[in-house]
Amino acid sequence: MVYFRHPLQLSGEACLLITIRRFFAVLLVPVFLFLFVATVLVFRVNATVLEADFYTGTLERLDVYNFLYNEAVPFAIRESGVDLQAIPLGLDLTPEGISGYAKRILPPEWLAENLGGAIEQAVPYITGRTDSFEITVRLDDRVEAAADVARELVRDADIHAYVLDDVVNPVLEESGAQYLENLPYGISLTTAQVLDGVKRVVPEDWLKARIEDALDQVVPYVTGKTDSFSIHIPLQDRADAGLEVVEDWLLASLEGGAYDYLLSEQIAPLVTDTLGAAVSLPYGVTITDEEIVDALGKVLPQEWVAERVSEAIAATGPYITGRTDSFVLVVPLQDRMELAAETIVEAADAKLEEVYTSLPTCSVAQLLDLKLTLAELPECRPPLVSYPALKTVVGLNVFEQVATSIVEPLPDSIELTEQSLFAAVAGTADEASIDTVRQLLKDGYTFTDENLLALLAENVEVENVDVLATFEDIRTRLRDGFTFDDVQVRDLLGERTAQFDQGRSWLETGRSLLFLLVVLLAFFALIVGFLGGRRWGTRLVWAGVPVLLSGAVVGAVFGAASGPLRSFSEMPIRSLELNPVFIEKLIDVRDELVTTFVDPVRTQGLLTAALGFAMIVSGIFWASRRRVEPAVAVAAPAGPAEPSAVTAAASVASA
Repeated sequence: MVYFRHPLQLSGEACLLITIRRFFAVLLVPVFLFLFVATVLVFRVNATVLEADFYTGTLERLDVYNFLYNEAVPFAIRESGVDLQAIPLGLDLTPEGISGYAKRILPPEWLAENLGGAIEQAVPYITGRTDSFEITVRLDDRVEAAADVARELVRDADIHAYVLDDVVNPVLEESGAQYLENLPYGISLTTAQVLDGVKRVVPEDWLKARIEDALDQVVPYVTGKTDSFSIHIPLQDRADAGLEVVEDWLLASLEGGAYDYLLSEQIAPLVTDTLGAAVSLPYGVTITDEEIVDALGKVLPQEWVAERVSEAIAATGPYITGRTDSFVLVVPLQDRMELAAETIVEAADAKLEEVYTSLPTCSVAQLLDLKLTLAELPECRPPLVSYPALKTVVGLNVFEQVATSIVEPLPDSIELTEQSLFAAVAGTADEASIDTVRQLLKDGYTFTDENLLALLAENVEVENVDVLATFEDIRTRLRDGFTFDDVQVRDLLGERTAQFDQGRSWLETGRSLLFLLVVLLAFFALIVGFLGGRRWGTRLVWAGVPVLLSGAVVGAVFGAASGPLRSFSEMPIRSLELNPVFIEKLIDVRDELVTTFVDPVRTQGLLTAALGFAMIVSGIFWASRRRVEPAVAVAAPAGPAEPSAVTAAASVASA
């Protein structure tokens, strides 16, 4: 015998069972919500923080590189309090101008390319997507750009005045006195005169040209494009200009300089060597060499001496500049001696007259025995014979005597050679130093890479650092670029490398398993659907409920959070002790991060809510169709309808 339960009894038990199942389904909704929020946030972090495009795109959208030069650098310079007008070299610098120079050296597109490349290399390595990376930054072209800026600054700068007024002049003021004392040829100079002479010898255009030439030579060497350099500074033309300055100095000091030099150092020794200490004339009269030199001095006007100075400069110039190995300067004296002879004759005549007139007057007896001759001075002076009469009687021609005894023995000229030059400057320089200067002026000054390395080795000392090796390493890096790779990272981490690699491995594994979060959400939604519904339609409705609620909650919360987040962060950001330019940029960064994180999460929440709503609507529609079909089937057969109707109602109710 078979027993059947009443349909109403079956409905009651089914209701109790479905109630219990739906109770557990409802309990799983908050779990689904929590899991959904976590999943959305994890996926958002994965799509931003763990992707290189997030950083490069954010920097590009915020226009960070142009902001750096257009606003940040100029404002930072103003805030630093540096007085740009106090900077030497006469440069008219402004914060915007300095930023412009920096922009030319490291342009925004270069920064974007290199920083973006570094991010694209580093992020995949850190996240475990790649096992190695290599970031190379080339700076050779940037050094050349810096050299171009330096050339422009040199052209615009008043570097000539700076070097002379701020570098040379203080040295002259401090220690110039000891060098300006006891100058040869009686030259007397002040520091102002020396400085003016330096300005003439080293003109501004020449100095700037030398600096630019040095940059042209050094930059390729520093960047590693060449293995040597040679800076050559020609000095012969500057030496010629220097001789012109010296000539002016000599001409300005004729009375105490070249004039005295000719008399005391050249003419006086010549007179003494040729004539002795004195020249004897008739009647025991002598003319000393001092009197001869004085007589010559009276016929050496400044114009004549100035001509000799110019001739001396013209003769010694090629020797000093190394164009010749010797020189001979001929100073003509014949015409000067002839002019000086008149003065000497007057002096001799006066001495002879004085000797004669000093004789006692002859007595009558002395007159009878008196013989007047040129060879012997008489014992007495005839009362009626004057000195002019005596000269006529004895045939005394003083001019002829002077010419014969003084003028004729002296040479017609004086020759000055390089040995005379050495003797003149013996107090300030020796022959070896003069030869060194001559060689330098002849060949010019040359500074090579060998000189630079020697200078570094002698003057640069850093503890435990090989300066030359470091310098060569810098050149290599400037040539090949600065490289940073995973090997260097491992060297920096040392013993922590294993932990770092393990973290990278976990991160990569986690990212590869992110889909499991979606699978887990789908699984929870499926469980809720099966616990809450008995048919596919109602199961779809119940599965859509947590999806709808979670999406709606996330969309509402994150949609409403955008404004409060901006407001909440406004005050802390503006309270930072930063200049307004950076504050405003931080506000832009805040807005960008909110837009990047919050807005997409809100959108994802709303889309999820829409999916849940679609699931519920589809489930209701599906369930309603399933309810209608049993009802139609019950109404069709003839006969008693009560059991079938009760069964149908119970079925709908249980569903």
